[in-house]
Amino acid sequence: MTTLTTMTTLTTRAAQPEDDAFLRRLYASTRDDLRVLVALDPAAVDTLIGMQAQAQAAGYRTTYPRAQYLVVERDGVPIGRLVLADDPTGTRLVDISLLPEAQGQGSGTTLLRRLQAAAAQRNVVLALSVLRTNPRARRLYVACGFVVVAEDAVRTEMVWRA
Repeated sequence: MTTLTTMTTLTTRAAQPEDDAFLRRLYASTRDDLRVLVALDPAAVDTLIGMQAQAQAAGYRTTYPRAQYLVVERDGVPIGRLVLADDPTGTRLVDISLLPEAQGQGSGTTLLRRLQAAAAQRNVVLALSVLRTNPRARRLYVACGFVVVAEDAVRTEMVWRA
């Protein structure tokens, strides 16, 4: 029996204005909490999600003014995004998001391994924060060697050192 495997190419590139529709759809895919908890009509929920996306973007721009915003593509098709902030001591993974249909296929692990290799080359720490309500992401980070350095009621701060 012969098994055929399909090789995929995972790339990142700088986000462009023409990515806005994709990035809105990606953000919306991460906000099922609002769709479930808000007893509003779908248009009102979409408006609320749009406002939340704008608030997140504004917060990132304020907190990480020199952050890189990258679109993740698999075989040339957008599947996610990375937001990275570098400083002399390390790299902060501000945000990593993949479309639900792209999750569980190794893309997140591949991206994290690439970020780790870049951090190791610079001999700096790779840091991130994960919501405590996201155990799936936390398991991924632990599997990739991240360790918990702080926690509060909402977030867990994790780091990886070469």
